[in-house]
Amino acid sequence: MISDDTSIQRNVENVLKNNRLLRNADIKIETRNGEVTLFGFVDVLAEKWAAGAAVAQVPGVTSVDNSLTVAVDGPIDDSDVGEGVREKFCAADRNYLHELTAEVNDGVVCIRGQAESLAVKEAAVMAAAGVPGVKDVVSILHIGVPE
Repeated sequence: MISDDTSIQRNVENVLKNNRLLRNADIKIETRNGEVTLFGFVDVLAEKWAAGAAVAQVPGVTSVDNSLTVAVDGPIDDSDVGEGVREKFCAADRNYLHELTAEVNDGVVCIRGQAESLAVKEAAVMAAAGVPGVKDVVSILHIGVPE
């Protein structure tokens, strides 16, 4: 399995290097029997999620242990995170994103409100995950157009 792991490792490295979002991230890779462990640092939660999803698509990978750490270059408090999420929502293309609310507690963003579709809900989660200091995103959104 060593030669297979070497090939998988090389393919994982290429996938991460060729991903625009991840090419500058500090990601280390360990491969054993097709099981890939990612460790190191990324700037935002969205990068961590993207790395795990990209690696899971590599042929031969049987599991991904995404142990990446989201780290920022200075102190960020919940009010900074909340403001960043609100700015992302206001700047988003998606309908109704600006009407959602986001509460932040210890870096965990809780999104509430009404989303017209699952796509809008996913856009809201990804927008929040792209804000520095976000450790996790919880969505308590109702799907559908209000009557």
